[in-house]
Amino acid sequence: MDTMLLEYARLQRSVQPYAIVDPSPKNDFAQVATYRTINAAIGAGHTWIRLAAGTHAPFSCAVADVTIEGPKTAIIDGGTTAHAAYITAANFTIRGVTLRTTGGAGNDYDAIHCAASYLTVEQVWIDDADRVGIYVTNGSLHKILDSYISGTDSAGIAIDGTAGGQVYSPTISRCYVGSSALGNGIYFDKVSNGSIHSCQSVSHAGSGIVIGYSGTTQAISIQDNWLASNGAYGLQIYQTGSAGNHNIGNNIYNGNATAAKDQRTNSSTDADEESF
Repeated sequence: MDTMLLEYARLQRSVQPYAIVDPSPKNDFAQVATYRTINAAIGAGHTWIRLAAGTHAPFSCAVADVTIEGPKTAIIDGGTTAHAAYITAANFTIRGVTLRTTGGAGNDYDAIHCAASYLTVEQVWIDDADRVGIYVTNGSLHKILDSYISGTDSAGIAIDGTAGGQVYSPTISRCYVGSSALGNGIYFDKVSNGSIHSCQSVSHAGSGIVIGYSGTTQAISIQDNWLASNGAYGLQIYQTGSAGNHNIGNNIYNGNATAAKDQRTNSSTDADEESF
């Protein structure tokens, strides 16, 4: 690669508005103009990162206001050694990509593990996880939208503040959550003012949606969901830990092994619930 082209590649990497991460660059120019790992791009100070197709190493983000995006063919794989994405800073967004860890390996690694506020997950694909697909342990105003989560060992999505502190106002909407081998589909514990809307939660060993197992969980809106073919209930709301005042309506339950619902606490239920 001649000197002029090398300098041009370096200049491009320095002036473009986003960083490109390409784990397998096809030529010398791309080798210089892009980063090999997500951690390298974050470490260089970039907050807008675009992933090329290919298999990417897991990463951690302790910097606020970072956005990572790419095609479904950009696969972030934690394998048996790490969370695919480990987030400890606020206002992190991930969009479009695939994330996974190796299921059945006996390690507690999630596809996305977040311990900060303002997480946005949009149009991601999670097809395997050794523990939880998306695990949020504290913070507020999280959004998980239009995503596919399947093949997890434990819950598909867990918003659980029992260890990290009460979680406020998370939203899960228009997601497919399926086939958790040992756990539930969507799990809320120690959560206030959350919503689960327009999701499919199906074919889990446990229940489709579980609310308030041990921590204080209150004012959850559960609307317009399809809850089917689960090993226990479509919807399970515990009395212990659940402060109630949930708004439940327009959900459809089909073929859940134990019953459509196990509702043990004060909740407002819409008359349009259907079970068959």
